[in-house]
Amino acid sequence: MEVDNFESTTIREFVNYEAEIETGITRVPVRSNIDGKNTINNCKVSNIISPGVLFRVQWGPFNISNCKFRKIHECYKYNNCTTVENTDKKYVKEAELLIAYEKYGSVIFENTNIDQMYGDIGALLYVSSALLRYCNVTNSYFKNGFLHLDGKKNEDGPFSVDSSNFENNASEIGTIFNLPFFSRGKTATVFISIKNSTFINNTASKFGGVIFSGENADLINFSNCTFKDNHAKFGNVFYALSKDVIPTVEYINETDISTVPSNFEIDGNRVDGISILSGESIPEGIKFKLFDDYEHQIHFPEEGSKINFDDLVLFNVEANDTYNAYTVGQTKDYCWGEVCVLPPVKVIGNPGNYILNLKFKSYGMYPKFAIDSAGIPLEIRECGGKPYINEAIGNSPLTSCYIPKCEFDCNGGECVNNDLCDCKDINLKGKYCNEYTKLERYDLFDTFIIIISYIIILVIIIVIGITICFKNSPVIKGGGFEFLIIILIGLIINTVNAIFLTYEKTKDICYQTYLFSNTGFSFVFGSIFVKSFRIYKIFCQEKKSFDIGFSREKMYLIITLMTLFHWIMAILWLILKKVSVQIDHTYDGKEFLRCEYPLSKYIRYRNI
Repeated sequence: MEVDNFESTTIREFVNYEAEIETGITRVPVRSNIDGKNTINNCKVSNIISPGVLFRVQWGPFNISNCKFRKIHECYKYNNCTTVENTDKKYVKEAELLIAYEKYGSVIFENTNIDQMYGDIGALLYVSSALLRYCNVTNSYFKNGFLHLDGKKNEDGPFSVDSSNFENNASEIGTIFNLPFFSRGKTATVFISIKNSTFINNTASKFGGVIFSGENADLINFSNCTFKDNHAKFGNVFYALSKDVIPTVEYINETDISTVPSNFEIDGNRVDGISILSGESIPEGIKFKLFDDYEHQIHFPEEGSKINFDDLVLFNVEANDTYNAYTVGQTKDYCWGEVCVLPPVKVIGNPGNYILNLKFKSYGMYPKFAIDSAGIPLEIRECGGKPYINEAIGNSPLTSCYIPKCEFDCNGGECVNNDLCDCKDINLKGKYCNEYTKLERYDLFDTFIIIISYIIILVIIIVIGITICFKNSPVIKGGGFEFLIIILIGLIINTVNAIFLTYEKTKDICYQTYLFSNTGFSFVFGSIFVKSFRIYKIFCQEKKSFDIGFSREKMYLIITLMTLFHWIMAILWLILKKVSVQIDHTYDGKEFLRCEYPLSKYIRYRNI
């Protein structure tokens, strides 16, 4: 039989054989697509493009001899398989070469060459058996191994290899044999037998260049076999769970065997242990190196490599007695390069001796480690006296021992706790003694000023009334009745200004005090000025003329102009927003508010 360049639009088996056998209970019918024969001899099969197992065998024995299989399922190699999955038949798409299931399934490959076959798994046995004799498997890629047995998935059955050659094959795990688990049975002493065979230049990108074995690996026997130039990231030939459970082999170099990590050593600046106070961070640079049973160091993904998050080994840092000590900070991290580095976590706890554990939470691309944690001795010392403080920080149920530290300078105060200054000996306040003490007003004095001011206003109003009543009196008339009234009104305005001075400064108060102060001044001293100027005109003019003295209209105009000058200035400041309230300090450092006026304030007649 010869087949070349076969492609199907669906995933399907190439040969399907179901034998009729007598089980002692019932008769099982024969269904076969090879005309009922149970042997294929002298066949050539090449360029099978579409995926699907070549041989699907159920119940009966089946033999393949003197056959050549070449370039099988190349679409897997180039990742361009486009066929439609056929879900009608069990197991069709799970292997590339052989699927044998049910306990009477038995397959023999003899004098057969398999070259350039690509896929996930080469052969699967479901409670069946298989034998390879005088066969060659070369230049092929099986992601999860040529033979895959996992008893937890019902993949089980004896497998034998005799006088065969496996060369230039590749995979991720267990290039030729990927055997995570298979059952021992009741009497079996050898379950997988490989003899008189050679394994040359087979490569696994992760584990086991030839074989990856799990539980019951002692049931695997290699006899008179040759291993040469096989490679893997871990275990060039064998990768096993432990040194005690590896396949039986006559001789193999221990450098070609690896196991899951089983022990560790501490590398860094604290090899004997850590001694800290509660609340302190552990020293940086503490590293754990992991080793297998053969003292081979375990290597993890490195910077610059293409990293899948699922391939990372994650760990958590915690104390062994979480009731009396716990870690704070970045407690989770991952192993990188050649080491697992402890992050600088803080440890808060009661004084005593503990173990600080690096506890593995996931194992990435590796099988489960033989150890679930690596630890280093940790001592939490007793807290001493001053300058240390021993108290709980935040919501912590346990106390921390620490020297107070303030992020900013206390400006002459004393740092008495973390970011807390004592300012009692200086005229400052605030968390860092960076706030001035507010100058307190004397409320009693302010009240006294207000009461006196109201009394003065009342007295002035009474005087105004008396002045109006006796305006024709020669004394009042001689002093100028109208200007006396203006002076008294000016005194009232000045007294109101004294009341405003007892208020806290705001922009409105600044404007009001400026206007009341200068309006009162203009009324009082403006009236005195014009009256004095009038007397000067009367008595001091050298030349007598009809225009002797100073008319009342001019006198009123001068007082009005003096008053309007300040009101105009205040309106301009208001429009231009020139008045503000500024913080100022007394000589002893107390804070108060003052009105800030523009320089044009000093353009005034007071200084003339």
